[in-house]
Amino acid sequence: MGCGSSKSTNIIKSEQSTSVNEDDKNQKKAFESHKNVQPSQTQTYELNNTFENASKTGNRKTNSDGIKDTNKLVPYNEACKAFPRPAPPPVDAKVDLDEFFSSELKAIYPGFDAMTRLDDHVEKTPKSLKQNIQSLVEYLMEITSTEYDKARVIIRWVATNIAYDLNFLITGNHQGSSAAQDVLVEGSAVCEGFSNLVLEMCQLAGLTCEKINGIAKGSGYEIGDDLVNGKKSNKFRHAWNRIKISNTWFLCDATWASGYPKRVNGNYQHIFHWNEGYFLVPPETMRYSHKPYDSTFTMLEQSITDLNQWTNEARVFPSCCLYKMSSVTPPLTDGCIKTDSNRVELQFRSIFNMNLRYTLIDDATDENVENSVASFTNKKLTTLFVRLPRAGLYSVVLFGEPVHLSDCSKEMSQDMLLSFKVHTTCVNGSQKFPDFTHLLGSLPAFTDGGFRSSVNFPIIETEDGYARFTVNRPGGEPIRFKFRYANGTELDEYIFGDTYPEKVVFNIRCPKKGEYSLTLFARFNDDLVDNTKFKPGATYLILNKNERVTPILPYPSKVQWGPTDNLSNFNISLQPQKGAEITCNKEEATFELGLSSNEQINISYKFNTKEDKAITSRWVCAENNWREKDVILRFRFRAPVSGFYEFNIFAGKVGAKSNDCIGSWLINVVNPYEGDLFIGSTNVPWGPNVAKMKANDLQVLSPTSSTIYSSEEESTLIIASKIKRRTGIIFNLKNDSGNDMLAGLTCEKINGIAKGSGYEIGDDLVNGKKSNKFRHAWNRIKISNTWFLCDATWASGYPSM
Repeated sequence: MGCGSSKSTNIIKSEQSTSVNEDDKNQKKAFESHKNVQPSQTQTYELNNTFENASKTGNRKTNSDGIKDTNKLVPYNEACKAFPRPAPPPVDAKVDLDEFFSSELKAIYPGFDAMTRLDDHVEKTPKSLKQNIQSLVEYLMEITSTEYDKARVIIRWVATNIAYDLNFLITGNHQGSSAAQDVLVEGSAVCEGFSNLVLEMCQLAGLTCEKINGIAKGSGYEIGDDLVNGKKSNKFRHAWNRIKISNTWFLCDATWASGYPKRVNGNYQHIFHWNEGYFLVPPETMRYSHKPYDSTFTMLEQSITDLNQWTNEARVFPSCCLYKMSSVTPPLTDGCIKTDSNRVELQFRSIFNMNLRYTLIDDATDENVENSVASFTNKKLTTLFVRLPRAGLYSVVLFGEPVHLSDCSKEMSQDMLLSFKVHTTCVNGSQKFPDFTHLLGSLPAFTDGGFRSSVNFPIIETEDGYARFTVNRPGGEPIRFKFRYANGTELDEYIFGDTYPEKVVFNIRCPKKGEYSLTLFARFNDDLVDNTKFKPGATYLILNKNERVTPILPYPSKVQWGPTDNLSNFNISLQPQKGAEITCNKEEATFELGLSSNEQINISYKFNTKEDKAITSRWVCAENNWREKDVILRFRFRAPVSGFYEFNIFAGKVGAKSNDCIGSWLINVVNPYEGDLFIGSTNVPWGPNVAKMKANDLQVLSPTSSTIYSSEEESTLIIASKIKRRTGIIFNLKNDSGNDMLAGLTCEKINGIAKGSGYEIGDDLVNGKKSNKFRHAWNRIKISNTWFLCDATWASGYPSM
């Protein structure tokens, strides 16, 4: 066989730079070739993650880099609205095959409905007419009005009523007659009989028709076969027709339009299946499979002269030409790819948006090789990455149709597009692709929905086992994921999605050398009515070349990090550019939420560690800070042990049976905190119970934070009562060991004067008429060697008329 030589290369994406060459418009080759070939790397880029939409409104603060002020608390829903989901693209209507016809064929085409009416007429043909050609043609002509109509019903009837002689297919011998009348009566024939019957029926219908003899790449043909002198050359002699319609010649092959042979239980059967691709075929399409003995019938400006070159071309089927598919690498003239590698790549370009499928067939066993091909499509350029399991001969077959092709058109057209042979001498076979990686990159619905990845190629290589990339998302839309090892084992705990309103930054940890698949799931434009409906949107292949012995440890859990959908149920603000990771590096780390003072919400939290809960409760302090219109809830972290930890926050409206998780944050303790930990053992914020305070008309006047800082050995807590009666307040004080410090307190009574009830500014409190009213007594109490002042009288309430 004449074979072209091809060697594969390896260019893998790794996110090491935030720049990209603007001229790099085409996708890069990205699969690992033979073990002696060292892979190279190309750069990827980060999308501009600025609050562009927000800055246009003029009401959002940004720093010099265009990023929103990280210290400003913003309602999460509002932050997400700054990055709205784009309007869905217009839904393209279903199209029929005539949308792809040549201008010559469109000029005579009567329309899909008219064509369907002709086909229905053929289908209703009485079986009794199969005995006489004249009667048959007269019936078929009853509803025809043009030459196109006549040709249509004739070719359609022959192709759907005459079966191929399977005895000839098996033995190479044909015993029956190929005369038109005999073929009509017998109901089976070889190509000679098909073309004879078409010729006679056309003549009776008044059509100009000719029979063409030659050779064709029919059933059993393999790329490179000798069609003239080879062992199977007898099978490749063929006959077809051409018909003149509106003074233009069109080629037709009723034999190939009729269906295909199929082996069922060891025996061949002819399966009737109309193939539109062989009715009124342009000569530029037919030349890939049919070569007439008389070059006049090629109807090409340049006829085929080099038979060896023609037989070594790729198999090109009519649908490939109809949909204007082309092969970029290798060219169609190199139908057999010869390589010493166990991996090859092929590239195809299409004008239309295509649903493409493919398979690798082992010619030695005639079976599909599973998980051997992956594809990536970018701007209608599709790359197939093929992995060959061992030395030998293989067939790569490409199938597909336009995305919006109607079901009726799919039924009558062939989905096979192209076929190449691959011959490899590489003894060491390539490993298969991991499961779920046959379709790489982002699906159109994913990008149409406003999701954008920072990697411009879906194969990501890492030298140290760590990978990182960003996916911008619209309107805070959640992204789910599945991270799997090559054998399908789920490893979701080895990926951390750092969540922001406008993006998710995926941090990946590959526990050992090998290949991994990452699939992202999202809700597309047509699924927003169902909040639980997530579909695959993008798939990435992660190649870890790390040889280290020490394994990479996982993240603490498999949760979806960052705010959950439940957060939208509450009027809660946060710092949107803080993300879902809180880093602790020796110093105390903080994280803030903003709560509306008009909304009564119960907040609780949970620090998920392997440590005792009584211990970890001292790692975090949630303190309330009261402002005029809202409450700032500040979480302060003092983690004494390095590692990753999961921190969950729960919220529920007052009266609810339970709190819902509103988010999970990753606590990354790089270096442990070395100072004193917090006190207490509760998982609720410090400060007053707002609901109970309001129910009793109480209000904390001072301080404005739930943390009371001592100043000059004295601290105060002032609580005001609005009710018109005395109010008793019971309190206790505990140290960091939990001991009650009020027992055995040192307490002293203080006598003096005070500006009490009835006092007016300027009153003489000593010798005045009301001086007797202003004599007063209160106390001071020593706690931890610090004196604190207390006035139980004034704390009890106020008189009312």
